[in-house]
Amino acid sequence: LGLRPFVVCCFRCAMPRCRSSLSVCVVLPCVGTLALDNGLGRKPPMGYNTWNHLRCNDVTDEKIRLVADALVVSGLAKAGYEYVNVDDCWQAPWGLGLGTFNSRDWLSHRLVPDRAAFPEGMKAVADYVHSRGLKFGLYTDRGWATCAGRGGSAGYEELDAQTFAEWGVDYLKVDSCNAPEGRWESIEEYAKFRDALNATGRPIFFSICGWHAWYAELGGASLGNSWRTTFDVNFWPDVRKTASANAALGRYSQTGGWNDPDCLLGSSAGAEVRLEVEQVRTQFTLWSVMAAPLLLGVNILQLSAEDLAIFSNEEVIAVDQDELGVQGAVVWQDPPLPAPCDEVYGCLQLWSKPLKDGDVALAAVNWRPHAGEERMLVSESTVPALAALRRSSPAGCFHLRDLWSRQDLGKDVCFSVAAHGGGRCRLFRASASALDLRDAHLV
Repeated sequence: LGLRPFVVCCFRCAMPRCRSSLSVCVVLPCVGTLALDNGLGRKPPMGYNTWNHLRCNDVTDEKIRLVADALVVSGLAKAGYEYVNVDDCWQAPWGLGLGTFNSRDWLSHRLVPDRAAFPEGMKAVADYVHSRGLKFGLYTDRGWATCAGRGGSAGYEELDAQTFAEWGVDYLKVDSCNAPEGRWESIEEYAKFRDALNATGRPIFFSICGWHAWYAELGGASLGNSWRTTFDVNFWPDVRKTASANAALGRYSQTGGWNDPDCLLGSSAGAEVRLEVEQVRTQFTLWSVMAAPLLLGVNILQLSAEDLAIFSNEEVIAVDQDELGVQGAVVWQDPPLPAPCDEVYGCLQLWSKPLKDGDVALAAVNWRPHAGEERMLVSESTVPALAALRRSSPAGCFHLRDLWSRQDLGKDVCFSVAAHGGGRCRLFRASASALDLRDAHLV
């Protein structure tokens, strides 16, 4: 079956007591003629991606092996970071090369890696990553060229899917540079890749990188295991904008298919893009509450103690990986919703995410740009889920745990959320309590 942009359905309705009948034609988008069927993405993926760390600088066989080693040695692999994803610039350079043209072999038309960077080919790299107990991810583009100008996959979807499967690829990111920008054309092209991957028989996590919210609305889980909802996150203001855009798409995220607000940034030296430590913590908090993919765009080889502590916090990771698979949402804001979080003056926000065991994750975020502390209140009026949590408690109350300080909080405990150039946060897990903590609140 091919995916067609539209299906026109016509119905003829005989009207009682009328001499004529009414014909009604409905134009429907035909999304998901075939569904993604790979059994993957039961939880948001966790791993590493080269782009924010390396861009196109030093993307080599040696560097990827070192990254795989570092994930294992640091304990991050044990914490759940299993994918080692090579982004753009692994392909042979564009143009005429030795036996290649536009990153492809002259005779077989298969994509060819940069021989200087990957002298043994991509399968050798994948085999090494697998030997470390990890999974291997790769990148291509649905256009005629990638964003960095290497050969794309347009017109070669089936051949490239088979090549990737033979190399042992476990995760495929497909970008949208140098490709048609129309909504239905884009979806049709991604559907070709989806079907080509299904046909290989190898389970490959399919990551759509189209940068638009309408991929969630029009395609979603029928197209891929995840879909980028915004443009790249490179700077601190991008984090707030991306979180706001992604928050509006929570109803489309589900087990097997996740909204993807882009990779995580770190503070460690040696990466192409970086944040401050507190900003790293806030992004990680929000991505976990949004049930987003946790892909580290950091310098794993020189990871700071602060970044390691943030990315390996098992209690925060558990919020992201919760089996209920529900994306959190903003339940309270100052200024009040639906007003946007202003770029100049910022805002205060309280996010809530229901968890499988009945607990509730609560993230309090201070986006105000000025230094100082702001007070926020957690109550059943702002978080309705807390009322149900209280009712399920033998003592008729709930218990709060601070997931960053790893402290259990008791009765009449007050809190503030500081601002340091904007973007500090607190993350709590609310549970039914057997103790009388009915006065516990967050300020």
